[in-house]
Order: sequence, then C-alpha cells, then structure tokens
Amino acid sequence: MGLEANGRAGYCVTERLNSNRAPVNQRQHNRYRLAAPVAFSWETEDHRVHHGVGQTRDCSISGAFVLSPERLTIGSVLQMEFFLPRLQAAGPGARLKTRGRVVRVEPEGFAVLAEMGPSSLAHRPASPEFATNGLEK
Repeated sequence: MGLEANGRAGYCVTERLNSNRAPVNQRQHNRYRLAAPVAFSWETEDHRVHHGVGQTRDCSISGAFVLSPERLTIGSVLQMEFFLPRLQAAGPGARLKTRGRVVRVEPEGFAVLAEMGPSSLAHRPASPEFATNGLEK
C-alpha cells in the first residue's frame, strides 16, 4: 500500500481495505488503510473548546476512523487537521484541514463523516511541534 501523487495536487491510496466479514456496507465510497496523525478540536455544550490527537486507521473521501483515547459523543462537530505522509524521499508531507461530525464511537476511537477531497488539501509542511509532541506522549 502507498500514496501516490495523482498529478493534480492530490493523493491516491493504492490498497483497498478488505474484510473477512460480510456486513451490510452502507458506505458510499471505498475506504483505504492509512495511518496518518490527526489533530482535532471540538466544543462541548458548556462552550468549552477541547483538543485531541489521534491517528487514522482508515479513510475515504467522505470520512475516516480515528484511533484516539478521547471519548467523543455521536454528533460532536470537529475541526480536523490530517498530516499526510510525504510522497517522495525529500520534502514535506501535506496537511488536510476539514470539519467533520462523529457518526460512530468505539472503544479505540471514532468514525467521522467529513469532506476529505482535494479542496481540503493544504500543501504546507507538517508542524514539527505536532510530530514531536502530538502522538508520542
């Protein structure tokens, strides 16, 4: 599996997730395995803003599953930033900024419905601070 540039400032994942189970699939888009750091924030009913980090387990153009210790509730609205891996040996990766809504919660993380298309892609270096402090606490 790998990411490849598609020539239009976008990314293409080259391996589709397979499942040994045969559940009813209600997804509209293929889901792909991708481990990428994610930073996110959300506001609670008491108007407090919280911040969290995690890592994607898989994603599609319409959402992702995020592995995280944060306990979010279904319906939570998140501001999200995905730090995509670089495609070449040299150079920075890209960042994808989007807004999403939690649609499923599991013990190891949550599923989010979000716009993950090329319009959300920002070609800027990933924050060195996130890389060293975000997930490796």
